Amino acid sequence: MDRKVPKIVVTPPGPKSVELMRLRDKYVPKAVYNVTSIFVAESEGAVIKDVDGNVYIDFASGISCLNVGHRNSEVIKALKEQLKNTFTYAFT
Repeated sequence: MDRKVPKIVVTPPGPKSVELMRLRDKYVPKAVYNVTSIFVAESEGAVIKDVDGNVYIDFASGISCLNVGHRNSEVIKALKEQLKNTFTYAFT
């Protein structure tokens, strides 16, 4: 992922985000809280890239990645191990 942040290539929300917002408004119940018009395509560490190619420093995800960032390799490794252990016991 591009590490030069922020990098705005399309004024947000871009055309892909606008289409996703239209679909969200059509299919997602109104009771579900929608915080932003940005739709994330990929993320790593403290950086997110939206579906329109804009790159941001993530100040919005909070508790979901605050301590370790997005896609932290140590967390992913621990999750895989735990899932392997959990499913091994569940299906034996």
